[in-house]
Amino acid sequence: MTRAIRLIVITSPDQLDQEWINRLAREAEIEHLDRVGSVAAGVLLARQSRPDLVIVDRDVDQVEAAIRQIFTHVPATHCIAVTPSADVPTLRRLVMAGARDVISRPIHHADIMNSIRSVVTAERDRAVRAASTGDRQAGRLVVVVAPKGGVGATTIATNLAVALRQVTNTSVALADMGLQFGDVGVQLNIWSRHTLYDLVLHAGELDDTLFKKVLQTHSSGVEVLLASHELEAAGGHLRRSDDCGVAGSAGASHLCGMRYLVIPR
Repeated sequence: MTRAIRLIVITSPDQLDQEWINRLAREAEIEHLDRVGSVAAGVLLARQSRPDLVIVDRDVDQVEAAIRQIFTHVPATHCIAVTPSADVPTLRRLVMAGARDVISRPIHHADIMNSIRSVVTAERDRAVRAASTGDRQAGRLVVVVAPKGGVGATTIATNLAVALRQVTNTSVALADMGLQFGDVGVQLNIWSRHTLYDLVLHAGELDDTLFKKVLQTHSSGVEVLLASHELEAAGGHLRRSDDCGVAGSAGASHLCGMRYLVIPR
C-alpha cells in the first residue's frame, strides 16, 4: 500500500474496546482510527472527515441505514459491514446499500485486514485507471442559464460548484463564459492573468498542460476557468472560431475528465 488508511469503526458503545478494533489501531497500515458508539455520530463524522473506510458493526438494519447514508453523502468513502450472519438475503441488502464487503462474526484479525486491503487496493487501482487519459469517463455538464443579467446565475453556479465538490469529493470545474460581465472570480475571490482568452488563442492546440496552466484552484478544491480580461479580443475570437467549445474540443481532455463541469451563462 502506498498510503496509510484512515478508518472509522461504528459499533455499540459497550463494544468500542473489542480486541479486533484494538489490533486494527496498532496496525502500521492504519494511519488513524476513530471509534464511534452511535450510528448518527459515525455517519456525521464520516461526512466531515471523509475517511478511506468505515466499518459498521451493528445490527443489520442499523448497518444498512448507516452504509446507505455514507454511500449517498460520501461516495469516495467505502464501507465494510459486520453482521451476525452472512446469509444471501443479508448480503444482497448490504451490497445494495453500498457495502464493498461483508464479514460475519466472530471477527478474525486476518479476515478484517484482508478485507480492508482488498477494498482499498481495488479503489486505488480504479482511481489510477480512471485518471489515465485513455480511461477517462465523461463527467456531467451543468449549465446555469438566466433570461437576463443580474438575477443570480453566477451566484447559483459558484455555490453549486463548491457544494458538488464538498458533497461528492470528486473533481469539479467551474467555467465562466460571461464574456462581458464574467464575475466568477469576484464571487470566489480569485484572480489570474490566465483566462479563457488563453484557450481561445490556442484553440487548435489544447492539451492538459495548457488547461492546468489556465485553470485556477479555489480553496474549496474547485478548478476555475475565469472569464477573459480582454473583453473585445475574446469576444471577437470566439465569434470567428468554429472550434472554441471548451467541453467539445478535441484537446480539452482535462476538462472532459472532470466529474462535473458547471457553466453560468
